[in-house]
Amino acid sequence: MLHGPPPKVIWLRCGNQPTTVIQKLLRQSLTDIETFGANPTAGWLEIY
Repeated sequence: MLHGPPPKVIWLRCGNQPTTVIQKLLRQSLTDIETFGANPTAGWLEIY
């Protein structure tokens, strides 16, 4: 907290999946990821 905002972490809560499934999940969550990136105090984002 003394040295600025925490590192940003995106937690994919989908288990071990093929790359195509991960790609689809990330594309569907694009708006949430952009909002998360713009929030200077947010530290993590969980994607299901």
